[in-house]
Formats: sequence, C-alpha cells, structure tokens
Amino acid sequence: SKFVLLSATSATTALTRRPIGYVRNDPIALQTARACIRETMAVAVARGVSLPEDLEATAMHKLCEEMAADAKASQFVDLEHGRPLELEHLSGAIHRMGLEAGVPTPVHTTVYAALRPFMHGDAGSVKLSDETP
Repeated sequence: SKFVLLSATSATTALTRRPIGYVRNDPIALQTARACIRETMAVAVARGVSLPEDLEATAMHKLCEEMAADAKASQFVDLEHGRPLELEHLSGAIHRMGLEAGVPTPVHTTVYAALRPFMHGDAGSVKLSDETP
C-alpha cells in the first residue's frame, strides 16, 4: 500500500520538479498523480496482490490532506542534487511489471522515459540542455 503512494509522489514531484503542494494544487499534476496510483494498483492486482478497496481514496487523501506542502519525494531530492535516482525501483519497475502482466502503464512509462537520462546522477541534471541524442 505504501508503494502505491510512493510511486505517485516520486513520479510527480521529480517530473514537475516541484513539491507536493504544487502537485495537489495543479489539476493536471494531481490528475497525473491519480493516474500513477491507478496504474500501480492495476499492476499489483494483475500480479495477484490483494489491495484494500479504499486504497486509491486513502492515497489521494494522504497526498492532498496529510503530506506537507513542501514535501519532496527522495527521488526529486536526488534529482535536484545530481545523485542517482531510484527510478528502476519505482516507475521503471511499474513499467516492466505492467508489460509482463499485460497492463498498460502510460503515465509511469512516460515518467520512466523522461527521467532515464538522469538515472545515474549528473551534477547538472536539472539544467536544460540543448544536446540532441
């Protein structure tokens, strides 16, 4: 159950480069967090994990009401400081498990793709680059 919220907050704070307060106050970022929660739950269920019926509502309540507005997931903090990311264990894992289970995970897959360039850390990781692949 904790992983459901962690995967959503890690994905959205790192992707937006903003703390939880931004995520919960921006309708698009909040929609993205909810989609992350739903995708993670769908993958878990497909893999035979029994989840509480109210897990989505509970996770959204924690994100919107209980977490500090200035809270940042550790993946975002690592990104800010150019440290290696936990990406393979979060959105990357959900992406792979979704593929294995035949469950679409478009949001986590997008987060995984967007953050992969910074996965191993980079002192200038949050600076824009004009480099092309």
